[in-house]
Amino acid sequence: WLLQQWPELHAVPKVLIFHGRSDDIIPSQLPENFQSFCMEPEKTHRIRYGVFHTKSFLIGFATEIRVVVHTANLIPGDFWNKSQGSWEMDFPLKQQQQSKQVIGNERSPNCSDFEEDLMTYMATYKVRWRGSSWRDPVDNDKIRQLSVDSLRRYDYSKANVRLIGSAPGWHRGNQLHLFGHAKLRSILGDE
Repeated sequence: WLLQQWPELHAVPKVLIFHGRSDDIIPSQLPENFQSFCMEPEKTHRIRYGVFHTKSFLIGFATEIRVVVHTANLIPGDFWNKSQGSWEMDFPLKQQQQSKQVIGNERSPNCSDFEEDLMTYMATYKVRWRGSSWRDPVDNDKIRQLSVDSLRRYDYSKANVRLIGSAPGWHRGNQLHLFGHAKLRSILGDE
């Protein structure tokens, strides 16, 4: 259904789909440029309950990334018959000076709150993005690799929002206020 609504996805060099149930997507029926990752909590977090219910897109361009957070379930009945909302913003590549300060998955001194929110949430996916390299036709077919760390290449400092993710698992100690209602409470308490 998504490909029927958005046929331009066929031309995108690499599309990674994270979904919640093994019967949602049949990988053999996807185009070659697509790769799917099933995010069943039993397999990713060794817990029986909880689910990733992310509704977002990270769309990479030659010099920027677009972050889209939306409310739509990508199925026809929900998409066409229910009210939907979305937020989106484009983030350019960091200046060379800023990029050198990023080492691994550590927060640099000029890391924005939004960047840290996004990196913390993406790290909860706990999957190896195997096969997530592709040839970039915009940059002389340079081999690109997608990882959580590669998302730090972008400058999120202009974001005027906070990202409040929800992640399955047990959150204790210093992780207690990283997700969900506890994170919202801590952000509102800081205002």
